Amino acid sequence: MVYVTIAEKQETVTYPAKTIGMVGLDSGLRATVLPMSTSVTVTGRRTLMNGFTASDFKLYVDLTDLAAGEYECPVMVEFAKSEYTELAANITDAKVKVTIKEN
Repeated sequence: MVYVTIAEKQETVTYPAKTIGMVGLDSGLRATVLPMSTSVTVTGRRTLMNGFTASDFKLYVDLTDLAAGEYECPVMVEFAKSEYTELAANITDAKVKVTIKEN
């Protein structure tokens, strides 16, 4: 007996210079992220990638509960629609330098 697996063709798109946002910064603090943007390569089923654009996801660092200081933080991806969560995102700068200062 022979088994055949049929899978939909994958598509890969690179989005250069996507801005990295910040969430969770306590009031009274300000932060800088370096680099401020990075490239992201997104891979997924061709039918899911059709119509997918750079505005369908955002990059951010979570600064919740961080005090003034310097940190290396992972860059997170948030997709605009739940069906996009099956996509794979490869972030060029997966960690960024974050400097938090008091206002």
